[in-house]
Formats: sequence, structure tokens, C-alpha cells
Amino acid sequence: MQNSKNSGDIIDMEDYILFIKYCLLQTKEEKEITMIPIFKDMIQSSEFKLEYFEQVFELCYQYGQDGSLIKIVLGYLLEYHNTIKKDDKECIEQRIQFIHLLILALKCTIHIKTIVYETLKNDGISRTGKLDFRSIVSYMSNLCQMLIMDLDTKQLDTCQNNVLMNDIEWMLQTSWNLGLYCFGAGRHEEGVLLFSIVNKV
Repeated sequence: MQNSKNSGDIIDMEDYILFIKYCLLQTKEEKEITMIPIFKDMIQSSEFKLEYFEQVFELCYQYGQDGSLIKIVLGYLLEYHNTIKKDDKECIEQRIQFIHLLILALKCTIHIKTIVYETLKNDGISRTGKLDFRSIVSYMSNLCQMLIMDLDTKQLDTCQNNVLMNDIEWMLQTSWNLGLYCFGAGRHEEGVLLFSIVNKV
């Protein structure tokens, strides 16, 4: 193994990701108890960057079995983002990445609270109806405001960011599908709110 600073830093960050993966896979201890100290050390590393949050969310999507973990990671994301220098915040790519991570957090939450919970229970009962639709609408509305306020139309047209375009498409499809579900379940007020996101996006 080389002793250079760069190689050591890369290995360290990879090790943190592996530790978090292990925390999500292990069943002996509560995942929050094992994951929080590792994550705290990880984000305090001088080599930690915003993009590492994406790897963490992807692990949560694949192996997470508790929606509360996403809330914890999201809290650290917001805290870390507030420490970024102002010049970096104003960079369009940085803003796109931050919005992408916020959308990824919502995607993970919905995935865990529906598909994962249904798989764990294995009772044939859909968990979609247990989602907090009003909170989802509020969260998506805030994301739409960020898109409008932080990234003007000209910037969005010129950035050609496929990731952001895919995120926006996901929000459209998700709000539409959940809106249809609500109308089918007789929850018309929530359905109207979800369809309003389609117009905002």
C-alpha cells in the first residue's frame, strides 16, 4: 500500500462507504446507532465532498429498511450544505447537485416506505396509502421553488444536465401516479394537491 496522502484519503472515503453499507446490512444493532458515528466522522473528513451523499442515498435505497435513516442523512446534507462557501453555492452545477440529492432523498423515502415495507411484511397489502401525501406535496413544492429561484430558465436550457432532467421527470411521474392513487382511494383533496405539482414542474 502506498503511503501518499491522496491514495490514503481515497481509501479512507471508500472505507466509510463500506462501513455504512455494513451498518445497513447488519441486523444485530439498531442501524441508527451504528450508522450515525460513522457518518459524522465521514463528513468531517477534509476529503469529503457533496457527491458522497449520493453514494450514501444509493446505499439506503438498495439496503435501507427504515425510512427514518433517510431523515438522518438528509439532516446531515442540509447541515453540510450550509458550510459550503458562498461562491460554491452560487455555482450552477453545485446547486443542481444539491437539488438532485434532495430529490434522491425523497425517492429513497417513498421506495422504502412502500416497496421495501411491503417486501418485509410479505402480506400482500399495499403501503402506498400510508404515505404522508401532504408532506410529499410540501417537499416537492419547496423543490419547485428552488428550481425557479435558484436556476433560471436560461441556465436550465444551457446546462444540459441529464441528471436534473431525469429528476424533474421522476417528480412529474410520481406526483401524477400518487395523485391518481388518491383519487382512486377517494382522497380527492390530496389528489388535487399532488396534481398541482405537475403544473408547478
